[in-house]
Amino acid sequence: MVPLSKQPSPEKIEKVMLQAISVFNKSGINYEICGGLAVQNYGYLRYTHDVDFVVSDIKKAKKELSNNGFTFTEYPDSLVQEPLGIIVDLLPGGSKMQWDSYVKFPVPTASSKTPTYVPLPQLISLKLDAGRFQDIADCGKLVEINKLPRDFPVDANLKRNYEDMWDSLQVDETGKYAESRESRLQTFADLTNKNRLSV
Repeated sequence: MVPLSKQPSPEKIEKVMLQAISVFNKSGINYEICGGLAVQNYGYLRYTHDVDFVVSDIKKAKKELSNNGFTFTEYPDSLVQEPLGIIVDLLPGGSKMQWDSYVKFPVPTASSKTPTYVPLPQLISLKLDAGRFQDIADCGKLVEINKLPRDFPVDANLKRNYEDMWDSLQVDETGKYAESRESRLQTFADLTNKNRLSV
């Protein structure tokens, strides 16, 4: 958790996002935005402190960003924009987040001056696949805000996970949740991780 006193403003994050997009456009690097900014784009205005891009050529993206005001961090696929101090994380299109993931990152096919985001079905699939509480909480909010149906087209490998999460968000006959929203989503996240470990 970033201390409140050190949390970057949305304006600074947007500035860095647009700076990176400009570099990608000039360099012919296709991209899609994921992570917290994508969640915000689809209606859940939660805090985020960095910018996450899925890119078509991660090696080239790192090289071009490093030549245009970004500095490498201790993590191989992260760069920081100085002096604003905003982190840009790069994710290779077509790869998986971890060895036991089901869902591959999309392979971006265009580079637009207007911010382009990972499509909502893929974003929810990636977050369900990650299984961390923040990711599950994001999915829950996106379902509620966008009024997504139970048969929303997520990745086939995660259809059951999505349906279970969707069911956990429904109210009972009195119009109330049987338990707190956070408790239900935490239970779902725990089960998701347990099932992953058993694969």
